[in-house]
Amino acid sequence: MMLALFLLAGCNGNNADKTAEGNNKKEFYDLYNSTLTYYKLGESNAMLDYAKEMLLYAQSLNNDSFEVVSYKMVGNCYYLLNDHISAINYYFTGIQLCENRPALTHLLPELYNNIGFNYSKLGVQDKALEYLKKAEDIASKSEAKSINVYILENLAETYLSLERPIPALHYLDLATKLNEKFKDKYIQASICLDYGNAYYKLFLQNHSADELALSKYYFENAIAISDATRDFKHFSNSTLEYGNFFFKQGLFDSALIFTKRSLDTAIRYNYKDNVVGGANLLQKVYAAQGNEHQAYVSSLLGKKITDSMLSVNNINQLLALTFNEEVREKDAAAKEKENQEQRIRHIESLLIAIILITLATGYLIIARKIRTKPKVIVYIGSIGLLIMFEFINLLVHPLVETYTNHSTPGMLLVLVLIAAILIPIHHRLERFVEAHIEKNHQRSSGA
Repeated sequence: MMLALFLLAGCNGNNADKTAEGNNKKEFYDLYNSTLTYYKLGESNAMLDYAKEMLLYAQSLNNDSFEVVSYKMVGNCYYLLNDHISAINYYFTGIQLCENRPALTHLLPELYNNIGFNYSKLGVQDKALEYLKKAEDIASKSEAKSINVYILENLAETYLSLERPIPALHYLDLATKLNEKFKDKYIQASICLDYGNAYYKLFLQNHSADELALSKYYFENAIAISDATRDFKHFSNSTLEYGNFFFKQGLFDSALIFTKRSLDTAIRYNYKDNVVGGANLLQKVYAAQGNEHQAYVSSLLGKKITDSMLSVNNINQLLALTFNEEVREKDAAAKEKENQEQRIRHIESLLIAIILITLATGYLIIARKIRTKPKVIVYIGSIGLLIMFEFINLLVHPLVETYTNHSTPGMLLVLVLIAAILIPIHHRLERFVEAHIEKNHQRSSGA
């Protein structure tokens, strides 16, 4: 019976916390899903608003796991904005939070993968391979997840940029096989695009009609998948690469069709890298057709967007500085709030300790000096024991939550162990006090 009272007291104390925690998780994941949706649509401006809100909310909860995920999403947003250096900095901030925290190790592969991918976009391929290999090594030590597919695909893309189609095809085959389990259409569009580029590079080396046909097949698949899933970034990438595919073969009319489709999408969703790439390719196509006026217009568009990108990078750096200052201020406020709550807990613990000492002292005085019925002693002792149990639960609760990762069975086991230690001590003390009461009664009777 006493054990049941202990467990009920301990568990009821955690119910309110768990309800609030559940609401906090739901609100965070709602923000995360909105951010992810805009990321896959390639809409960087809307995504940045949600990503910032998500990071500030994670910091207000003082939840390291949520904070790491938020830094990753902010980094992803800067990738869409073509500010790869800012993106890498945010990923590294997430990695620093993961250090010496075994519970957060599972988040590292995605962070290292994203760092490698952005280094690849910057043209620093040795660093790209270093971080992608690190991501692959960590991910391989645990159960396969969808991030493994992304790592393999990014390794393939990096080898393609190094003009090494054979190792690229090896990683693409691994990614395709693994994605049969996850059926991720978003990454499948990238895989098909990389296959198209890999087989075209092999065609240029070997002049094999089969490799040319495979290249065409995969480019068309990449376009079809990204179009069907409204994945506008990959659609713009795929149509641009397919336009380049036709240009290299002298099929200028087809090159114009797909390059314009890519450019229209890039302008609509502000993919400045693809606007520049599309404008430059159009210039080449028009020049090859002898249309000097349109070639000149296209060159002006490419130059204008290139200058704009340089200006945007400066704006992005200013935005990043402003946002970092907001995060720092929010973090400082959260730490001050945490310190205040900790001071209150210390005061509460001190008051409970004083009450326990007072109660124990009074308990012993009653046992030794005052004639009292045993039932009163048992009643007072039970109250004291419950207070002691709650006091210990209050002290160990933060540690228990950390080491059990908020696991209900784990926390219940700790409460059982505490009760198993306290109850025998209580019974011994109770017998000790009852013995003293009996002696006092005998002395009174003898007198």
